[in-house]
Amino acid sequence: MIRAPEPPNFPRMATTPSSNVVLEVDRLALTRDGVTLRDARGRSSKPALVPTKSSSDASRWEAEDDSNGLPGLEIGLPGLEIGLPGPEIGFPGLDTGAPSLAVQGGFSVLQRFEIDPASGQRFARSTRDDNPIHFDGDIVPGAMTAARIILLPEILFTGFRAQRLRIKFRAPARYSQSMLHRFRFEFDFEREEPGVGVNVEFLAMQGTEAVAEGNLLGIVDPRAESSEESTTIQAVSSCAVEAVEAVEDFLGSLQVDSRDYLRRSGNAYPRAFLASLPSGEMVRQLSGQGGLLNSLDLNFTRDEMLPISGSSEPTVEVEQSKRRGSAFSKVLTRVVQDMSIYCQGFALVFLASE
Repeated sequence: MIRAPEPPNFPRMATTPSSNVVLEVDRLALTRDGVTLRDARGRSSKPALVPTKSSSDASRWEAEDDSNGLPGLEIGLPGLEIGLPGPEIGFPGLDTGAPSLAVQGGFSVLQRFEIDPASGQRFARSTRDDNPIHFDGDIVPGAMTAARIILLPEILFTGFRAQRLRIKFRAPARYSQSMLHRFRFEFDFEREEPGVGVNVEFLAMQGTEAVAEGNLLGIVDPRAESSEESTTIQAVSSCAVEAVEAVEDFLGSLQVDSRDYLRRSGNAYPRAFLASLPSGEMVRQLSGQGGLLNSLDLNFTRDEMLPISGSSEPTVEVEQSKRRGSAFSKVLTRVVQDMSIYCQGFALVFLASE
């Protein structure tokens, strides 16, 4: 029997500043999406994002601060814009002296991209989702929207661990149309437990229509920052080669540099990938009825990531509630490997007419 998670208890985020949480700007080179960071306090004497003294390029940013009187106002990388209220700019080439930003409070992120049919179908195949609406129609997989939500904080922060995702789908996203994801990050610097709590509110838009909205809870553990780059890359057995290829296709469909991501994670499954697997299994369980995700509530139950090195791939378990004439089906699910649960929760699926 698969049990649904307990009702969420989202904590109120504290605003006490801390210099332990650092956003390394060059990490954004992992994604080819357009990204904008915004700090509502950027023009004040207490900005939320402050270039660190340890940055190799800190003197240049300090000089700009002095001349503009606008602390940490504008910086940029390829495919990246960082604008703290006012003009937003992007630089055409990678600045190897890009600064790290000490996080002193909440800030916002805009993520802009477009999903073509080939990318959507590549995502669906990598997550074992053969729903015909993604191949014969123009509907973007709902799990693809959820995956981007989970991946962005992982890209922004070394040591970020997603703990719980709640997402409500308002309308289907369609291929070859511009998408905009809006994020608001708040931090709890006063946790008694290790790490800094992160509360991410998000809204996915396509044109003027809301596609999805919800909340992601997680932790940034500064202790992981010094160990990530030195993580020993797990040896990949021959039977895991297909799993690696699936993860590479998954990341590639989301415009993420798969080799760099896997190198940084030590050849581990992205939590976003594990969270995407239940969707395909639901399609098989529902006999390919072409349903649409209505909502998703998932808990990530382990601190460590799952290495792509075992003798078997993660398995997905689903348990469908009785429909009783409803157009919606509640599906309990979990992702398991070697008796360990890495992800569990439930989804509401709107079933297509039979």
